[in-house]
Amino acid sequence: MPSPARARQIALDELKSSDLEGWAALAADAAEPNPFFEPEFVLAAARHLGEHDVSLLVVQDAEHWLACLPVQTTRIARMMPGLRTWNHLYCFLGTPLLHPLDPAAAARSLLALAVGSGRLLALEGLGDGGPACEAVRHAAGALGLTAVTEAVHERALLKRRPDGDYLAALRSHRRRELNRLGRRLEAELGAELSVTDLCDDPSSVDSFLELERSGWKGRGDTALGSRGEHAKFFRSVCESFARDGRLQMLALSAGERTVAMKCNVYAGNGGFCFKIAYDEELGRFSPGVQLERENITRFHENRPEAWQDSCADPENDMINRLWPDRRRIFTTVLARPGARAAVSRQGLKAAQVIRDMERKRSSPTS
Repeated sequence: MPSPARARQIALDELKSSDLEGWAALAADAAEPNPFFEPEFVLAAARHLGEHDVSLLVVQDAEHWLACLPVQTTRIARMMPGLRTWNHLYCFLGTPLLHPLDPAAAARSLLALAVGSGRLLALEGLGDGGPACEAVRHAAGALGLTAVTEAVHERALLKRRPDGDYLAALRSHRRRELNRLGRRLEAELGAELSVTDLCDDPSSVDSFLELERSGWKGRGDTALGSRGEHAKFFRSVCESFARDGRLQMLALSAGERTVAMKCNVYAGNGGFCFKIAYDEELGRFSPGVQLERENITRFHENRPEAWQDSCADPENDMINRLWPDRRRIFTTVLARPGARAAVSRQGLKAAQVIRDMERKRSSPTS
């Protein structure tokens, strides 16, 4: 590294213009991409989602930001003081941004700051198997930190296949059924189905919000458009990513009628599925699944990225049947050895289970 690194914790409202520039540069060149921790995403969420006490753990040298992790102070397992990764309702990945030059050193400084003064650190939703996760594990070992508890799950992923056959594992009768439903949908609406990317159309964001709100999410007040500030958050994120050419807003239509929409964002060599909505009046034709098939085709034929993360619940049967690959996501609680690390493993696990249940009840399905 060009100069000695220093670590600091800084509140979002204390960020200077130079900080924002350093943060953006790190996000653009991170060892592992995470759009949910980019400044446009984090700042929009803090501004519109009613979250408080959000700060950044930052490692930097004289020229660059080397690491960044949004956190909140908490009492882990309602017992021990600590920090946790800031994962709000619309954040689907908790991997820290690390500079590619020496991610292990950056992660070591980041973790050392986080567990200072005997605090615990809850790292939530890290993508496993990549350079950032490897750096975090190496750093934890180098600092002698103890993993008090750890939980792992898998979710659907698309890895680029040269032959383009992503549906090889889908049973033949299911393929035939989807084709049949597609033809029936076309007959119902009197027009052929077509897919358009509306990323350059600012009105597409409102079209998505309206479509999502027209269904069960709207009736349950969990749609983005049901809550004004959440809609503003979505608009802000879409505008920012569209401006950078990293938004994809797919619309499946028949004639003048839009039957499903899907919003994806892109960072580094990967894509991330953000939100999907469909016309429930046509639910018997599985319009959402029809669009997911088209999304796979678009990924293969029109996108350069190596993979696409579904960001879906691990128990999402529809996406699990369509997408052949999996990504491991893990959560761990780190502590320095000694009394802090001796806190009850069972207590932490129970608290995590409760937390996951509460989050699932309050979180709108993507």
